[in-house]
Amino acid sequence: MADVRLLVVDDASFIRDLVKRVIKSKLPAIEVEEAVNGKRALSLLGKVDFDIVLCDWEMPEMSGLEVLQWMRGQDRCKQVPFIMITSRIDKEYVIQAVQSGVTDYIGKPFSNEQLLNKVAKVLAKKHDLRALARRDDQPLQAAQGNPLQAQAIQPAKIQGVAADSVNVLTGGKSAGSGRKVAASNVPKGLAQLRLPDNATVRCVIKDISLQEATLVVKTEERVPKVLESAVVDIEQEGGKQVARVNGFVFSVQASERSASSEFISVKVVFVDNDPEKFEALSHFVAGLR
Repeated sequence: MADVRLLVVDDASFIRDLVKRVIKSKLPAIEVEEAVNGKRALSLLGKVDFDIVLCDWEMPEMSGLEVLQWMRGQDRCKQVPFIMITSRIDKEYVIQAVQSGVTDYIGKPFSNEQLLNKVAKVLAKKHDLRALARRDDQPLQAAQGNPLQAQAIQPAKIQGVAADSVNVLTGGKSAGSGRKVAASNVPKGLAQLRLPDNATVRCVIKDISLQEATLVVKTEERVPKVLESAVVDIEQEGGKQVARVNGFVFSVQASERSASSEFISVKVVFVDNDPEKFEALSHFVAGLR
C-alpha cells in the first residue's frame, strides 16, 4: 500500500473527525494525522513529511493563512499541497490565499464528495489513486480532472428562495391563519443557512445561544439533513452580517403536528472555537436578553 500522509488542521473536532472518516472510507491507505491548531500543525510539519495538508482558515492563536505562509517559507514543506478549508468565500479572501500559495480551496459547508474530489485531484498528480482506494471499490477515473467521478454525486440544483418566507415568519401570523404568534415565538433575527450542495436557505432565528441555534424555514426550501455540516450567517436589521458560524445539523422536525406543515424547525449545533466569532455571537445573544 502507498505511504501517503495527510494532515488535517482545524480547531473544531467535528470537522477533523469528518475529514478523517471520509478519507479513510474511500482512501484507506492514506495515513491521516490531525492538529487542533496552527501551532500544533507547525510542530508536526517540522518533524513529519506530509503529502497534503487540509487546513481551516479561522483558528485561535494562528490562522490557516499564517500556517500556509510559514510552510511556503520552509524548504521542507514549501512544495506540499495545501487545501484551505473555510467559510470565508469572499473574493478578497480567495485572492489572499492564492497569493500566499494555496493549492486549492474548499468552502464550508462541504459534502463528502466535494472533499474527496479535491483531495483526489491533488494526490492524482503524484500518486496512484487505485493503490490508495479499497480494492473492491468501483475503479476511480482520473479523467476530466475528477478522479472520483465514478463515485461522486452531482450537487443538487440550488432552489430559489420564496419571496414571502421571511415576511410570513416575521409578520406575526401563522401561514393560512390569522392567529398571532405567541411572545415566546417572536423571531430573534434573520439568518442564512448554507449547506454542502451550495444551497442557501433563508430562515428566521427562533432561538439562539453560544452553543446552538434553532432556525425556522419553509418546507418548500431545501430541507437540511441531520448531521450534515452547515454555516449559519447571522444578520442584523438591514442585512448587515453579525457572524458566520460553522456547525452541523443536530435535528430537523415539523413546526406543528400536521403533515401539511409549511415550516420546519432546524437545530444547528455550533462547532467554532474562534474568539472573534465567539465575541460577535456573544454581543448578538446578549442583545436579545
